[in-house]
Amino acid sequence: MITIHFDEDACILKVKDDPGTTIDQMVLAAKNFFKSHRLPRILKILEVASGSLATAPVADVAKLKDVVTSIMPDFESVRHAVVSTDPFVVAFVILLQQEVCLLNYHLGVFSTETAAIRWLS
Repeated sequence: MITIHFDEDACILKVKDDPGTTIDQMVLAAKNFFKSHRLPRILKILEVASGSLATAPVADVAKLKDVVTSIMPDFESVRHAVVSTDPFVVAFVILLQQEVCLLNYHLGVFSTETAAIRWLS
């Protein structure tokens, strides 16, 4: 399961992936959320990935790249911080960083929420 909500006080889109969440579930949840919510043109995303990407095949990087590329025309810039200590999740995020080469999309991976929030600020 994946939960997504926009924290208006912090002006951060918060995402939590539970273990077992698939890439397809993530893509569907993201597309549905972006369609049904007005978000700031300068978007900050804080994603806590609880091992959800650990079992994802490397080929799924392309699915997430397509989602990022498809939403970017709606935003001036996006800073996306992923929090995880799972080495497989970290590796997956690094692969995605290398694949998504957009000037206005910045992806970082962090071991703590504190570090991620500091980077987003």
